[in-house]
Amino acid sequence: MIKVLSLAVTLFVSSALAQNSMIEVKSSKSVDECVNTIVKIIDSKKALGLFTVIDHKKNAIQVGLNLPDTKLIVFGNPRAGTLLMQSDSAIAYELPLKILVRQTDTKEITVSYKDPAYYPKNYKLESSKIPSKMTGLLNKLASSCK
Repeated sequence: MIKVLSLAVTLFVSSALAQNSMIEVKSSKSVDECVNTIVKIIDSKKALGLFTVIDHKKNAIQVGLNLPDTKLIVFGNPRAGTLLMQSDSAIAYELPLKILVRQTDTKEITVSYKDPAYYPKNYKLESSKIPSKMTGLLNKLASSCK
């Protein structure tokens, strides 16, 4: 009985971790090239808005520290986000969407994002199709850097 319970807990925890895990895509472009590509796509979409690009390396240098090239793109669709927040205001924690472009310790460039597919499981959004559309958008943006 204890083994069965232990296995069930392990599967539950593994499932929960998988739902909240980051999707990571390797890029053939530099961090700046990738960020510029993604920003250009965001700017071309009427419904999307770019809120900011945070340069973590620049911020680290300003306080006398070193960090590999690391930039966070913050963007979204205010209409889609508002519709989600009307269903469950706690989803505001996840929004706006974010894509991380960084140089890893092994000098690879990666594009990472949290998959919105887990939103309906963690928030009251069971009937919303918006999270799957967000997943498609994030995948398209990340893939533009391959």
